[in-house]
Amino acid sequence: MGCVSSVSYSVLINGQPYGHFLPQRGIRQGDPLSPFLFVICTEALTHILNQAERCGKITGIRFNDAGPSVNHLLFADDTLIICKASQEECSQIMHCLSQYGHISGQMINVEKSSVTFGNKIEAETKDWIMHRSGIHVEGGTGKYLGLPECFSGSKQVLFGFLKEKLLSRLNGWYATKSSGRLWI
Repeated sequence: MGCVSSVSYSVLINGQPYGHFLPQRGIRQGDPLSPFLFVICTEALTHILNQAERCGKITGIRFNDAGPSVNHLLFADDTLIICKASQEECSQIMHCLSQYGHISGQMINVEKSSVTFGNKIEAETKDWIMHRSGIHVEGGTGKYLGLPECFSGSKQVLFGFLKEKLLSRLNGWYATKSSGRLWI
């Protein structure tokens, strides 16, 4: 909070600073300091989740036996937590988030959150996890950063739009290049 509460702002008019403003609600969206604060704060969450996995309380995903286990991914101000869909692991994740909230003062916004399940998870388990977590939106059918949230079904159909977009750009580039103009 020292990074946020100790700043002040001035307005430049014709190159001269005027005024002295103290923020009253923390940093604004888009502030260059925001990503750094996010990384610093989420170090605590990363430690808590990794410790829970080391103790066998949660299970991340492994892409092969020799590779590392991944129990969370962080991007911009989004967090993706990966675990088995079980009552025990859900309770442990909620405990980790509660511990992180107590330490950092940041709480999960269940209204902006969603939970995604594998296709073999029973409806009863899904209902229990959604009730326990307080997250009532089931994700996996939308897009995030232009990519599908869930990678099920035909990968050719799923990623066909990328191929079409690439071909369109290449065709445009080739057309521009063949017309005697080269854009770099």
